[in-house]
Amino acid sequence: MLSDMVIVPTLPAVDLARAREFYEKKLGLKVSKSGSEDIFFECGKDSILYIYKHGATKADHTAAGFVVTDIEAEMKSLREKRYCFR
Repeated sequence: MLSDMVIVPTLPAVDLARAREFYEKKLGLKVSKSGSEDIFFECGKDSILYIYKHGATKADHTAAGFVVTDIEAEMKSLREKRYCFR
């Protein structure tokens, strides 16, 4: 059940260096992985914050993903509840 899973907020950033400085230095989050296009920050209770470089894409808004152990079972459960996933 998704209410028991870790959620990973996903945020776009125009300036990754500036975003990194804010989340790392101002908020005290630890970088767990970084590249030229994205940064992963460790947060409390095994949660993660994912920041990606904003670019020419339709995905230029906040999103979130759930960390699940069995995606097929989760999707089946959502379909049974008549959510609009195909």
